[in-house]
Amino acid sequence: MSAIYNWKWIENVESRSFCWWNPRFWSSKEGLLVNYSHYNWRERNIRMHQLVKLIALFVSLLLLPWQLMAESAEENWKSQCAKCHGADGKAKTKAGIKLKLKDYTTAEFQESITDKELFDATKEGVKEGEKVKMKPFADKLSDEDIEALVAYIRAMGK
Repeated sequence: MSAIYNWKWIENVESRSFCWWNPRFWSSKEGLLVNYSHYNWRERNIRMHQLVKLIALFVSLLLLPWQLMAESAEENWKSQCAKCHGADGKAKTKAGIKLKLKDYTTAEFQESITDKELFDATKEGVKEGEKVKMKPFADKLSDEDIEALVAYIRAMGK
């Protein structure tokens, strides 16, 4: 049995247009009593599907910048940094061993340096006296790319 609010009275409707044996439509000469429970279910399902699609779109749009940033940081790491620091950040490459670079995955390194120091070292390079230990990347990477690399380095320590 359907609830009373699912029924609606429609006046001035010819009852011949509806099937007399269908329990959703009960008619008289004055009008028609229609059970809308079937239609409300369908409308609710459609609205629910639309809401789920809207939420999925919203979440994907929120996550898109972080996904692009992560891909960009990983690509930049592989193309610019992995030659010396290694793909895993442990600096077990020929250049890393020669320059005595630190292992970025250790907790000691992660605690010993700030994000600003990492950012400045990447942007301006690292020098020991007159010797260039790491070339600057200000001309190759934007500030956003460098910030993404700093976040990528921080993620290595976790």
